[in-house]
Amino acid sequence: SDGVNALISSVLRLNPRYTRPLAEVLQRKTQGNPMFVRQLLRSMADDGLLTFSVIDRRWQWNIQAISSTPIASNAVSLTIGMMRTYDRGVQNLLRLSALLGTTFKQEILERLFLLYEYGSKPDVALGIERAVAGGVIADGGCGLLRFSHDQLYQAACALTPSSELALAHLDIGRRLLKSVGEDINELGSNFDAIIVDQYNEGSSLITDRVEKLQLAELNLVAGEAALNSASFLQAAIYLLRGCGLIRTDDWESHYSVCLRLFTFCGEAQLTQGMADGAVTAANEVLKHGRSFHDKLPAHQALLTAFTILGDQHDAINHGISVLKDLGEDFPVDADGQQAASKTELMRICGVLQSKSLDEIVSQTSIESDSAKILSMQLLMVVTRITYLNDPTLMLLLVFRMVS
Repeated sequence: SDGVNALISSVLRLNPRYTRPLAEVLQRKTQGNPMFVRQLLRSMADDGLLTFSVIDRRWQWNIQAISSTPIASNAVSLTIGMMRTYDRGVQNLLRLSALLGTTFKQEILERLFLLYEYGSKPDVALGIERAVAGGVIADGGCGLLRFSHDQLYQAACALTPSSELALAHLDIGRRLLKSVGEDINELGSNFDAIIVDQYNEGSSLITDRVEKLQLAELNLVAGEAALNSASFLQAAIYLLRGCGLIRTDDWESHYSVCLRLFTFCGEAQLTQGMADGAVTAANEVLKHGRSFHDKLPAHQALLTAFTILGDQHDAINHGISVLKDLGEDFPVDADGQQAASKTELMRICGVLQSKSLDEIVSQTSIESDSAKILSMQLLMVVTRITYLNDPTLMLLLVFRMVS
């Protein structure tokens, strides 16, 4: 409250010791935002809560009346009124800024200002300078700008009617995408998640099927980027959005996009412990996948999801069933598994006794055997599950991998 007190003392030209009680009240009501303090001082003067005494030749106030007056509830409307005193260019700048969020890139704001033909680059710089000087926007560093206060952000949001918000976001997404090129695969470093975020906010208004599929692919690109940067929650959000835009017949016409969307969606949901969602995504891949190689990540996701859900028995059974399709058959009863383990062990011992290590390495390469590679990948997953749940089967799986 020292900063607020210094501001009030300077504005009212009074000793800081005299203004401290008032500063403490306004600190609580404005959370220390200097712009709100100035606005509320004006409002208090208009409402007669702050008056100038000609006799005493100084400002006076009723601290009890100010404390009990719900001034904070008027902060947004007061700020909107102040924002409407700015010229059209600054208002447009603040409106676009609010549509981008509480924190946004100055580069994106400048690009949008030019795309909407609100003015030139110097006009953008001047508008930002005025908004910063007025305390509405602050420099967040690294090319970022941010609203100085949540209520300032809400006030800027109110510059766009609520009934027009979805359309405004959609229009921004369309314009930004067009400005960087509509070939999603060629976006490269020009791609920015803000394009997807804006599109998603207005997705309810999209009726064209081609554009919906384009948005699904945009969410895929954003989801993959989030996965690569370990932003797993954000990745799950993007990928779920993308999956929600896919219809069954899209698997035929856009197989690669659908496969990657649902595969990565299952993986992303597992990172968030959303096993049920991962099962749903994996089942879509198993239903529409064209090859075992395409389905393998879904099988692995199912095994992990079953384990998270506490269905270790289902996980093991599913793994063994898939391995059987790859030509790796295993007995289901304990006696059969023990007998098979002995057979595998004898085979391993026979190889070790009859051949040198160099001979074994040169003759047992499976690099060219895709089925064996897939089997090994799946065997490792199933083995981890059986470690605590079925030691007898685990032993057999390990021996099979070695042999």
